[in-house]
Amino acid sequence: MILLRAASFRPTTERRASHSRPAALVPPMLRSPTTFVIVLALAALTGPARAIDDDVVSTDIAPPPPPETHLEMLDAPRPSITDHQGKPVHMTDLTEIVEPDTAWLEAKAAPERLDALRAVLHEAHQNELNVEFEAAARGFEQLADEVPDAAYPAWRASRAWWRASDLVPESDVETRGAYLDRADALAQKGIERDPGCAECMLWRYASLGRLATTRGLLSAARNARTMNKLLNRGIELRPTRTEGQHNSTLGNLYYASAVFNRMVPESVWLRLLVGVSGDKERAVKDAKNAVALHPQRVDYQVELGAVLLCLGTEKNRDEAIDEGRSVLEQASHSERLLPTDDLDLEFARIMSERPELACSFSRDGFIDVKKAAKSL
Repeated sequence: MILLRAASFRPTTERRASHSRPAALVPPMLRSPTTFVIVLALAALTGPARAIDDDVVSTDIAPPPPPETHLEMLDAPRPSITDHQGKPVHMTDLTEIVEPDTAWLEAKAAPERLDALRAVLHEAHQNELNVEFEAAARGFEQLADEVPDAAYPAWRASRAWWRASDLVPESDVETRGAYLDRADALAQKGIERDPGCAECMLWRYASLGRLATTRGLLSAARNARTMNKLLNRGIELRPTRTEGQHNSTLGNLYYASAVFNRMVPESVWLRLLVGVSGDKERAVKDAKNAVALHPQRVDYQVELGAVLLCLGTEKNRDEAIDEGRSVLEQASHSERLLPTDDLDLEFARIMSERPELACSFSRDGFIDVKKAAKSL
């Protein structure tokens, strides 16, 4: 849906350009700001985990961070996209949900409250589709409170608060942080209610990542192992939930894993410091899994091309570079499903010409990921 995707790109103008609902799903975590992409990269995966307990990593062994950490861009083109009126586009990650799930409500709600709660559910669902995220979040929270053993309303509330944070100006750190704290707590509540809730894991992962963009890189470092477990366990569960023809929880988990394993440097030092390190081979595998699930998704195809170019340049494998260019060329002929597809394809063109940029690709530009990692 990202996780992930986070992660949309972040334009330089106003944060809410439109309240209209896009025709197709934008994946979760991966439609988020540049900092979200690179910070979550620091939570790259290491292996399957069965417990989702917070595992805070001490950063005492690292040198003191500078007063502020900045993500520097490499010297490379930074394309953008605009709407038909020439204004920069800003899309939040709305989903293509036709109807909300109701089976959990009918199975778990008190019979005398069923009709009232069903009305709350449909109103919250419609509010989310209408970009009224705060109202949606409060409605889903009410459901989570009244049906205390149901995970579904907890992760829906988490997702709505995460989206609400995306519409808060980046300068309003207090409000963004408060929304994301709620998103984190609600996703964790869903996991406690159902240890097999992959959507809960996806949205807790997303919440911790966005909190890192709000509160700094060390926040990501401290939570890296927890985030690692969340994403690994979510994939391990092989969730079957779909929301629209071209979107699924599992596809987005694979996509998120590919992005993060591509961007984070493969570093023994980084693994010792925060418990994670990049894995380009795994990034290729996960990107291929995402494309296999949803072969018409341009963003998945562009990510596969990027990870192949990244692997090829880092490992001196010309065949991977050739394959990556072929994938990106094929993606350019695909149907556009998402508002950001044209932007992705412009980045794809740049990477085809300059494959050495592929490891640092994000929708906001090409980031100096190695310098960002050293800032920890």
